[in-house]
Amino acid sequence: MIWLYYALKLQKLPLFLEDYLMSITMLFGSFIAGATSEGGGAIAFPVMTLIFELSPKLARDYTFLIQSFGMTSASLFIILRKIPVEKNIIPWVIIGSIIGCSLGLLFLEDIFSPKLIKLFFVTLWMCFGIKHLLKPKKQEKKEIKKLILIFIGIIGGAVTSLLGSGVDIITFSLLTIFFGYNEKILTPTSVIIMSLTSIFGVLFKIYVLQDFSSKAYDFWWVTMPICIIGAPLGAFVISFLNVRRIIQFLLFSIVTQYIFALFILDISSLSIGISLILVITFFLSIKRFNTQNT
Repeated sequence: MIWLYYALKLQKLPLFLEDYLMSITMLFGSFIAGATSEGGGAIAFPVMTLIFELSPKLARDYTFLIQSFGMTSASLFIILRKIPVEKNIIPWVIIGSIIGCSLGLLFLEDIFSPKLIKLFFVTLWMCFGIKHLLKPKKQEKKEIKKLILIFIGIIGGAVTSLLGSGVDIITFSLLTIFFGYNEKILTPTSVIIMSLTSIFGVLFKIYVLQDFSSKAYDFWWVTMPICIIGAPLGAFVISFLNVRRIIQFLLFSIVTQYIFALFILDISSLSIGISLILVITFFLSIKRFNTQNT
């Protein structure tokens, strides 16, 4: 109702005619965000950069903005419903994430070209897909040092500074694969970590860098009412569906966007080769790790 009041007052409803494709995109993105451990940016970023050919900077800013509201709403739901989370890891990962995101926003964006950022995104999510494909058997939970959590947060924050998301996926994947954390508990934990990082990213961009994409606000106006319905709808539907089917659909979309990116991005053979080497190395590392822990 608050959104509708200001949308009418500020005459934002005509934006739906101009940016309706983003509304459709986030209809799926928000559903995936609610049904899986991925944020809505996992759908928004590749669609905006690979299909709509928008800049990674705009896609990143929009992802920060929409997740600041959508994932924060989900975080409040998690807290109020007292859904189990790993409380001990959240502060330390957030400390690292703030450091990594700050440094990334200050220095990384000017180092990498937009095409390399797009390739990096699909490569990272391809590794995440492999993680789900080669899901290790249940293992004993291991103790993890605070410095390691901060380091994970720094890496995840740096990735998030380029893509708008990433610290949630990196934290989720590393802790479930190598430290035996429970996926069911770590999923809401990663949502809280990503929501706090997104809020920090928005505030840092607006008040410190004073450089926030104006078009991101337009996209927010046409997707906000969809996301606040789509995300809980995804969480509701997943309770009735086979989780394996959702994961299979997710894997299909990840592989498709990776192959699609390799063909449409006009990048050097060296960059493609490095991407493929990273994916193969990650695949072999998880296979070996699973074998050693069988």
